[in-house]
Amino acid sequence: MRTIRESPEYTQACTQLGVVRMDEVTMGLHWGMAKNPRHALFPEVPGTGLRFAPIDATVGVPEMRVYFSISEDDQYVDLHRIERVDGDDPDDPIV
Repeated sequence: MRTIRESPEYTQACTQLGVVRMDEVTMGLHWGMAKNPRHALFPEVPGTGLRFAPIDATVGVPEMRVYFSISEDDQYVDLHRIERVDGDDPDDPIV
C-alpha cells in the first residue's frame, strides 16, 4: 500500500467544493489509489504525468475528478487537485 499525500491545493479545493463529509466521499477512492494506482479505473492524462480518479455524482455530491501522480519510488500517491467535471454546474446547490 502506498501513502496518500494531499497537496495544499487539493485540501483547499476539497473545502471550497462544500461537499458535506468529503472524507467519506473520498475514503474508498483513496484506498483504491493506495492499493493500485495504475488500475484501468485511473486513466493517464496524456502528456502530464498525471492520472485521474472519477467520483460519480450522487445526492449531495457533484461529479468530480481527483488528479494525482505516483512517486518515482512507487511509495506515494500525491493528490494534486480535485475539481467538478465540466458540465456540472458549480452554481447548483449541493444538497
